[in-house]
Amino acid sequence: MRVFAAYFYARFTVRLSCCIVAEPTALEEAVAYFIRARNETRPSAPAKTRNGSSTTMSSLTGREKTARCAHLLVKHTESRNPVSRRTGDQITMSKDHAQRYLEGLLEGIKAAPDSETAFRELCSSRSDCGSFRETGDLGDFGRGQMQRPFEEATFALQIGELSPVVDTDSGLHVILRLPLRSAPATERPAKKARAAQVRAAHLLLKTTSSRNPVSRRTNSQITLAPAAAQTELEGYRAEIVASADPHKAFAAKAKARSDCSSFSSGGDLGNFGPGQMQKPFEDASFALDVGEISGIVESDSGLHIILRLA
Repeated sequence: MRVFAAYFYARFTVRLSCCIVAEPTALEEAVAYFIRARNETRPSAPAKTRNGSSTTMSSLTGREKTARCAHLLVKHTESRNPVSRRTGDQITMSKDHAQRYLEGLLEGIKAAPDSETAFRELCSSRSDCGSFRETGDLGDFGRGQMQRPFEEATFALQIGELSPVVDTDSGLHVILRLPLRSAPATERPAKKARAAQVRAAHLLLKTTSSRNPVSRRTNSQITLAPAAAQTELEGYRAEIVASADPHKAFAAKAKARSDCSSFSSGGDLGNFGPGQMQKPFEDASFALDVGEISGIVESDSGLHIILRLA
């Protein structure tokens, strides 16, 4: 029945096409037509793997599901939340100005001897995203987790490649694609057990955005803006790390400049466990190795650098 149905279908189709194709005259041609149509609509047989299991072509050539990138975000007055997560300040830069500004930064990055290092440094000092603390690194993420233009730009890049300026509701971005952090489960190192307690010292700079903008060292009202505090604290950290005795230099700087009452003990907070400190401070402290100094950590109290003592 299928053969005859195909035959009559073929005849009808040929008549509608105004005889552009010659009308079939034999049953064999109808059979050939039917076989051809059936093969064209039937899915291809799945390929066989070495162990005999089947795999479809989509599993071999499917889109990547996970990516990792760092980004430099410049917000503007049309951004959906026009407040810098780095400085805490309201954004006053127009979109056109932000476009020219970011294009200029991108040219400088590409011209640098080490583009990735230049990019990461600018992420720390210029990005308006909270990821500035991680030199712009957003970690691994899957499809559907980022705004669509950002996702598409990231997945289109090769590892180590920089994007042009990308426009999203958040602002304007330059993106650097990075290798995935995650490894296959069989290759992941054993997770390091979290200590029950740590001991840390810190140097706190309060800002006008701190929840209690009064220095515990001077008892004076704080007038330091978040951006100025960021720059000042970056300078202190660089000075401490470069010193002959970083621990001694850290304690001396905390005594002279910290706005926490721990200034009198060189910033030493003693031992503390989970839940005793603000979450960003706790996480940063427990993540450090003994003797390691953190990058800048932001909490409701202000901006900190932390030295893990034990």
